[in-house]
Amino acid sequence: MQTERTRCHAVVNILLSMTQQGATVRGSYSCRTGTMMCRKLNDSGEIAYGTVQHGSLSLRVTQPDGSSCIFQSKRFEDRMAGGYIFLQGGAIMERGQWQVERIY
Repeated sequence: MQTERTRCHAVVNILLSMTQQGATVRGSYSCRTGTMMCRKLNDSGEIAYGTVQHGSLSLRVTQPDGSSCIFQSKRFEDRMAGGYIFLQGGAIMERGQWQVERIY
């Protein structure tokens, strides 16, 4: 689902700085332009909710304008992949896929 046709197949690189204590994940989000500008020019955010359970990661990232992204993924060997939704004012504005690479 894309509400903006110009974002079809958009690639945006993000950085999630996360810490884990038990099953709880906290941290920050920053957007780095890939082939597309960050949605609504939101280039930062906080992980408002994060949890790890049975090889799955779930995050809700809130952004300064009140929008948020919900990320869900499963671990496959040394990487994670899953889906996300972007919410603005309670409406789903975008759905997509994401993948994670661990960087030390």
